[in-house]
Amino acid sequence: MTTLELVGVHDGDQGPFYGFEVWDQGVLRDMSSAAIEFKIEDQDGNALATRPGIIVDPKSLGQVQLLFKGRETDWDGLGAGNGIVVKPKAYYATAPDGSPAVNALANPSFDTDTTPADGIADGWAVLPATTGAYAVSSDDPAPPAIFRSFQAVTPAAGTATEYLYQDTAPGGGIVVGDRWSAGVWYRGDRVTGAAADGHALILEFNTGGTAESALTRLPVGTASWGFAMASLIAGQAGNTKARHKLALYNTNLGARRFDDAFLFKGYWRVRHLPPITIPVPGRKRVPKTSNQVQGFGSFEQDSDGDGLGDGFTKLGNSNTYSLSFDPARFAQGYASQKVVLANPAAERIFFRKHLRYKNGDVWAASIKVMTLGALAGAGGGFGFGVTIRGDLFDGGPTQEIATTAFGTNLAVFTTYTAQIALLADRDVLVVELNLSGYTGTAWLDDVKLWRVSP
Repeated sequence: MTTLELVGVHDGDQGPFYGFEVWDQGVLRDMSSAAIEFKIEDQDGNALATRPGIIVDPKSLGQVQLLFKGRETDWDGLGAGNGIVVKPKAYYATAPDGSPAVNALANPSFDTDTTPADGIADGWAVLPATTGAYAVSSDDPAPPAIFRSFQAVTPAAGTATEYLYQDTAPGGGIVVGDRWSAGVWYRGDRVTGAAADGHALILEFNTGGTAESALTRLPVGTASWGFAMASLIAGQAGNTKARHKLALYNTNLGARRFDDAFLFKGYWRVRHLPPITIPVPGRKRVPKTSNQVQGFGSFEQDSDGDGLGDGFTKLGNSNTYSLSFDPARFAQGYASQKVVLANPAAERIFFRKHLRYKNGDVWAASIKVMTLGALAGAGGGFGFGVTIRGDLFDGGPTQEIATTAFGTNLAVFTTYTAQIALLADRDVLVVELNLSGYTGTAWLDDVKLWRVSP
């Protein structure tokens, strides 16, 4: 193990890496036949995250890295001298004789797409027809991939039976009594519907005999990287191929990612490796009533020239944004955010604040708003107001949420506040300024986020 003292990342999405070597029975484990998953907890046993081991290239080095988030290394309210407990879980692809199994898949990590460059990784194919959107990429966040690149797939509506697959035909065929196993890393983004056999990892024997299969359903909704396995003992004679199959049926829609797939004769040996306690610098609790967005909440700068104040992200492209330096049009500092509203159905600007927020805390967000006369329109869509919500860093449904609507005829800057009480520890607070449903001009200024109590 290589122990590193972690450096706190204040309000950061990405913290430091923790790297270590994977040893198995006294030798380094080639990661072409293994996967590592981490459970991350605080020292009280509270779960923080489940996260993959990112394989260091080349796989023969037996090294993996664990990516921490800022909210895990920059604790709010726990002080110095605390730690993070990391619990590694190893999945070892094991041949029948107990040795590391050989992966039968070509291009198992979806790293090349050249023959042809069609978005489907080399060695893989789609049946019965390619209707979904496919891409081989490495730019997805949190973290980008398990190894090098990943296979991205967004199924199309109306696709009843589409699947991504690869076959292997071992010499002598699939022998009755032999065990085969499959695995793949999976990550989903707002996958719709309920858990179903059409959204699954499937291990299948086919061609010649009676087809057999085993499957593991993949998570729905938004899910961070997780490892899925399937295993099957052949019971029918005459089959010649083993198939690694990723079902993409239209019972579940939404973007998904696959990486580092496995197909081999043998079994998965799962081991819980010794836990590791890592010291965390810690810092004092965020002061009550202290504004957590000082420096960008008053829309003073637009460094990239997109018209939107630094620190904010835009969703939608109908409205027109610019900074206003008119002394009559700002309430704090020397500028404000001017928005020419175009009556969009779904437009907002927002920011995320990453910390560790405690169960029972009450948080509030406020903003000052002014309009040029009365706005036109009937509202609707995202609405016209300020929203604060608590979220989980690694995805999942929105937790606590509160919204306060803005007025639509504001001759002077008027303050609007939304407030939530946290029902559990949270990792992210999101403040959204909803700018939909009206036509006209508005100015926004002096955004604040603070802990109200205790």
